[in-house]
Amino acid sequence: MSAVSLSRAIDRLFIVDPGLHRLLGGARAALASVLAGALGIAPALHLGLAITTGAVGILFAMIAPLFLRDARRLDWYESLAWQYGVACASFAAAAVASAWPAVGKAGFVMVLFCSMLCQTQGPRTVGCAFLAIAMYYLGLYLHPAALQVGRMLAMSIAGPAGVVLVCRMLLPTHAAHTPRLIARSVSLQAACIARSDVPGAGEWGAMAHLLALNEAAIALENHASTLDERDARALHAALVALEIAAARRVLNHDRTDAAAAALRAAIARFETVAGEVAAPMAAARPPATPRHARALPWTADWRTLAWLPAIRAAAAACAAMLIGQTLSSERWMWAVLSTFVVFFGTYSCADTIYRGAQRVAGTLAGALASVLVVSAVHHANAVVVIVMGVCVFAWAYHILHAYGRGVFFLTVLIGVVYAQLGFEIGALAELRIGEVLIGCAVSLAAAMLVMPLAASRHIATRSHGLLAALRELVHERDDGTRPAAPQTRMADRRFHDVRMAIRPLAAWRLLRASGDARRLLDTLLVCWLYGRIVATRLPVEFGESAVAFERHARAAIVTRIDALMSDLDRGRSMPLEAAASVGHGTLAIAGDPPLPTPRELARLDAKLIELNRAFEDALFGKTTGEERSHRSDSSVRATDVREALRCSGI
Repeated sequence: MSAVSLSRAIDRLFIVDPGLHRLLGGARAALASVLAGALGIAPALHLGLAITTGAVGILFAMIAPLFLRDARRLDWYESLAWQYGVACASFAAAAVASAWPAVGKAGFVMVLFCSMLCQTQGPRTVGCAFLAIAMYYLGLYLHPAALQVGRMLAMSIAGPAGVVLVCRMLLPTHAAHTPRLIARSVSLQAACIARSDVPGAGEWGAMAHLLALNEAAIALENHASTLDERDARALHAALVALEIAAARRVLNHDRTDAAAAALRAAIARFETVAGEVAAPMAAARPPATPRHARALPWTADWRTLAWLPAIRAAAAACAAMLIGQTLSSERWMWAVLSTFVVFFGTYSCADTIYRGAQRVAGTLAGALASVLVVSAVHHANAVVVIVMGVCVFAWAYHILHAYGRGVFFLTVLIGVVYAQLGFEIGALAELRIGEVLIGCAVSLAAAMLVMPLAASRHIATRSHGLLAALRELVHERDDGTRPAAPQTRMADRRFHDVRMAIRPLAAWRLLRASGDARRLLDTLLVCWLYGRIVATRLPVEFGESAVAFERHARAAIVTRIDALMSDLDRGRSMPLEAAASVGHGTLAIAGDPPLPTPRELARLDAKLIELNRAFEDALFGKTTGEERSHRSDSSVRATDVREALRCSGI
């Protein structure tokens, strides 16, 4: 491979994985698992013990690196100690309870319920939750005798030892290096937009880079918390200028050399500022994790716990347990685990359906692949170890952002492990598919029957939060200043929340050959981008004749946003006639001479009217069939005409 090809490959890694978080996380999990296996299994075999003696340490080393995210060394070791303690306690409890099947099953449901409660409490607690449910499953499945439990817990020290060796020595997490890696990802994303021809709105290449640029910018500012106020302001200003230049090039479909030059100048300015603040960030000591963020659930306010998802998951787990036992008395735990992972991190019926479909698809493909892999490498022990390491790496790389792919590699890993333990892989693959199908089907039923949350209501709630943040960005401030960095990033985060909420609905609507959810997401995206552009403008930057008009226009846009928020609160979309009349005459005042005010205000106003129609189609279904088709075609033309008239009349 030539140097140019290698450089392009590295750049591609930074583009698809900002800061290389997923790559490094997967590498840490794989290396820690291999080291834990070497440190745990080799002594066990030397002493004549079963190969499963090192299972606790290996499983801990596989999961823990994903959730050890503390910047300070002492906080990191504190998180490691909590997670290791919870893992050992859960395994020991399961081993003891396995002597009484009814007690073991009840304990499994209780551990699942408590783990579901913790999903909103931060990485440390989420890591404890995942380790608790995984270790309880391991203890129930192996149901070791008391002497074997002691040996397994003694050998489990290989797990944290491997994690420390990898995460603190071989692939250490340096708070000073992370911002540099993320800054490189920001520059590369912006460079992709500068190089692109920015084709029509139907192609999402440039828009995808724009969204990834914003996510990387958010991550960079999160890691820049050690900067003093002056450097933090300079970094934020450079980031915002870069994002606005990129957004204007994409939104305006501007293919001119001038637009590309402006974006490249913004990139150069950002790289200069990032280079200047890199040294202070490297020298600064990472801030201590706030006490409330490090607290475990029993010290948290009970109202912040995820009660409804926990109740749904517990109900589904009980049903999956009863049905799964009819298929297998030894593997019913797979059905219960499926209910846990399907409900964990989901907030609506559509989320649950989407997660369940990903799990089923990943399991089906992974079961087939595991049969093929085991048939090919079953007798080559060195190759089997390599395959296991690759599967752990790929699972850790994908599981937190591409769940279906993560399940695929996990299923392959499970098949290879069980084959090495002497199980027949074909029957095992069939059994796993059956148990996963049971768990996902029961989870879907529970999501629809046990206090369900409709996807439309969830999206409406998230959209309300985004509109509230946009309102703060757009409205005129008494002191004539721009929005502060926290307000800007709040709007960014809320848009990404809406995007995640719409994603399962968009996938479901795609199967029904409907573009309503996609149109809603597109419209929200454009409103968010224009809102950010408008927020960077100061009325005092223009002549006196433009100031009065812009203030009037901002007030009208705020009024329109208030109307949309009010109707989302009532769970219905506002009438189209009312939407069109809110501030209708504010952006084209009859008899006024043309003013040099920005086109973004007019376009934001037009997109807010279009947003109301998108809410109706995607969430509330007020138009159907031929009427929807006719209106969707005409609304595009009407929007273009309205924008042209308003922009020319300003």
